[in-house]
Amino acid sequence: MYSGPNIAKPSGGAARTTLPVIGAIVCGGLLLLLLAATIILALIPIYLASKSVTLNTNSKSSLVTTYLNTDAGSGRRRRDTDNGGNIGSYAGGKFDTTSNTMVQEKFKNILLSNKKVSDILSFACLVVNINAKKRRYAFAKRATTTVIACSFYIQYISSCISTSCQTGAGTACTSLLQNGLTPSKFDFSNINILKSDGSLWITINRLRFTGFQFPPQILPGRGGGGNPTTRPTVPLVPTTTSPTPTSNTG
Repeated sequence: MYSGPNIAKPSGGAARTTLPVIGAIVCGGLLLLLLAATIILALIPIYLASKSVTLNTNSKSSLVTTYLNTDAGSGRRRRDTDNGGNIGSYAGGKFDTTSNTMVQEKFKNILLSNKKVSDILSFACLVVNINAKKRRYAFAKRATTTVIACSFYIQYISSCISTSCQTGAGTACTSLLQNGLTPSKFDFSNINILKSDGSLWITINRLRFTGFQFPPQILPGRGGGGNPTTRPTVPLVPTTTSPTPTSNTG
């Protein structure tokens, strides 16, 4: 009787070797696919957050102006430098770009601890005289105090565009600034003060901020808060020559 062609059948050893190899390849591919998907999903929120800050112009506060008290540092005064004790002689001057950046970084380090803040913009500091509490009697010169006025905008995250969100974030930022601004953290060296024409007026060897003359007012931007009310200032125009040096007694 004809039983048909003889077909060779794989031995048991070959089958046992092939199947595990195929299974390992399939499992490896699945693991690589899962790993790639995990990385992509983790990067999406970072990409969207950075992109939305650039595109959304409504998540910015009104102009914030802070008035900072200063403390005289130590050191000997030279003709073209000052140790901060005579800061009142340079009212009307402004910080140069490098000095503004140094102070801005300190503010940014404090404010970025609030998750609704992404950056601070247009930072600039001036030396100004502000009207202190009015006095009825003599000593009119004592009615003004020299402070450093630093102005900037707070850039909130893209989702913080409503008045309620920016008001809450502004209140939190005010508290952060009041608690975070200390002489040990805001201790600067070589602060350059410029005249109104942009030329160098004086270099402050050491300048420390001891706190705020008034609590900062951080109000919403386009959400309806408007610009904050600032304290009146006594404008003083820098002279064309540096003031006559005087000796320090401290």
